[in-house]
Amino acid sequence: MVAGWAAITLAALASLHRFCGYPPRLLLILASSCLALQRTPQIMPLHLVEARPVQLRGRLLEWHPTPDGDWALLDQLEDLDGRALAAPSQRLLAIAAPHIPAASPGNFLRCEGRLSHDGYSFRLERCRWQFLEFGRAPPLTALRNWVRERLHQTLSAEAAGLALALLLGERRELAPALQENYRRFGLIHLLAVSGLHFWLWDQLLRRLLIGRCAHLRWPLLLLAAGLANASAPVVRACSVVLLRDASAAAALPVRGLHLWAAAWAVEVSLLPARLDGLGFALSYTATAFLIVGSGARTSPYFLSALRASWAAFLGSMPILFAVQATLEPWTILLSPILALLMPVRLLASLLALVPGLGWWMNHLLLGLGRAEDYLFGLLDKAPWSPWSCPQLSPWILSCSALAGLWLCRDGSRLGWCKRSLAVLMLASGFVISLPVTPGVTALPVGHGLAVIISGKEKSMSFDLGSGDYDPRLLVERLLLPELGARHWPLPQIAVRSHPDRDHVNGLPFLARRTNFTDLQVAPQQSHLLDGFEPLQVRVIGCQPARNGVANDGGHVLEVRAKNFRMVLLGDQAGYSLRQLQQQLAPGPIDILLVPHHGLTTDGLAELLLYLAPKLAWTSSGPRNYPLPVAPLLEYFGIPLASTLGHALDWQDSE
Repeated sequence: MVAGWAAITLAALASLHRFCGYPPRLLLILASSCLALQRTPQIMPLHLVEARPVQLRGRLLEWHPTPDGDWALLDQLEDLDGRALAAPSQRLLAIAAPHIPAASPGNFLRCEGRLSHDGYSFRLERCRWQFLEFGRAPPLTALRNWVRERLHQTLSAEAAGLALALLLGERRELAPALQENYRRFGLIHLLAVSGLHFWLWDQLLRRLLIGRCAHLRWPLLLLAAGLANASAPVVRACSVVLLRDASAAAALPVRGLHLWAAAWAVEVSLLPARLDGLGFALSYTATAFLIVGSGARTSPYFLSALRASWAAFLGSMPILFAVQATLEPWTILLSPILALLMPVRLLASLLALVPGLGWWMNHLLLGLGRAEDYLFGLLDKAPWSPWSCPQLSPWILSCSALAGLWLCRDGSRLGWCKRSLAVLMLASGFVISLPVTPGVTALPVGHGLAVIISGKEKSMSFDLGSGDYDPRLLVERLLLPELGARHWPLPQIAVRSHPDRDHVNGLPFLARRTNFTDLQVAPQQSHLLDGFEPLQVRVIGCQPARNGVANDGGHVLEVRAKNFRMVLLGDQAGYSLRQLQQQLAPGPIDILLVPHHGLTTDGLAELLLYLAPKLAWTSSGPRNYPLPVAPLLEYFGIPLASTLGHALDWQDSE
């Protein structure tokens, strides 16, 4: 809140510079920094909220059949008594299975199902539909639906997914491989409808509309904004183009930073409820760095584009790192190259709507995609794609970004001493690692298990899997941010409790980011790991009762520190837990991670008596409740905590 008011005050002072006689640039840069601090989302685990049954009435906006069932987007939601839902739930994504005949957009439906919220949007699952009354969709929504249907008719699935992203801002049908490549190389901004797209639309329309038709440019730009659902980035881009045209028509010169401040003011006043996202902070900080760092173009086009890409990378680098603990340096080189494909793709997507041109545009889009895939294939095994470096400091990286901006703008005019100082400050952000506080954390992965243990020199994972999260989300949204918050390095060792999917499905994706040793220990043997001082980490192989049963056997971890002891179990039960007593010293211990997500009690009572834990933890999801292990622990007087609420977090205080 303090940063937000500081940003408003600084921007207001900057707007009065003409009357007060001072330059506004410094104030605008400070306002951008305050906005970034205010709007950057905090690193929070994804919580799976238990669904509740509801009955709603709503207007159908979009309907999409998929192989796995139909889904729909509704608005004007209210309960059956006519009471409207709260503002955040005015638009709802509903999923129905199996397939049912599609209703017409605009019609009002009665929906019955289970309502949940995943932290970003409301979802209504296991839906049952009932037609209530006819209605008409808003004209812009009807046009969006027509464009979507037309693209599906004329283009292949791969080309249509890309065209939908460029024209309508819908990325849900993009090929997963394409999204992964763009995300990995820091190019996802090229797939979002943003300032770059509207600048290209503006340039295309200026060249295509001549004579009296030139007056159609702004209506068409506004139509493109409406097709893109008038999202915050779209309004941001339109406001910049509008203010630029207005200043040119009035013969009033306008500076880039003044335009930046005006666009910010428009967005704050028109879309106050949409300013809490990562895109807001990234857009304004990257744009401010771009304006300040680019300067006048005196070098060849590609060098100027590289300079601009470098400035934008510096502006977004600290924020992205604070959120996902990664850097994407390849974006500096690839953004100018792949941006050259954007006008061709935009025009081809638009021409695909014209009868008779769909076949040609489909082959053009697919051909560009093949060339792009070839480029990504060449860079697939290149280092730093992306660079996962959670041990770095976001604050030092911020200072490094400012030093890089200094070099980008004034490098040629700086003396040898100042230039060396700027280079040293820039390099320090990529090499200085913060000291590590050793500890153990079990991530909130729902039904699954992902435990990270770090000493002062290296870290390891005990399982990395989830039955509720996609492997990419598990690594990028949970593991890397948690490592970055603790400044722990990427795991160098992985130990699998057993090979079930909900325990190990994230390890193949992690292998793309780092090389780790997959450690295995024979049954009834143990191995003490090196390099985890001051912690002592022992891997114990369990004796299975039945061959070929995944939950039997596997590995168990014992973690010791000064005045602390923890035992971490997988899905062992019965005979395996009883045999484990022969390999563990008797208790009491501080923490026991109970087996099989709290769903199994066979053999656990004997182990509880033997280890006498002071606290029990379970790695469970909402579907696991009520936990069978809870009454047993209550009987022994052992408190129970769960990763469903937050991560297990123990740090060595010695």
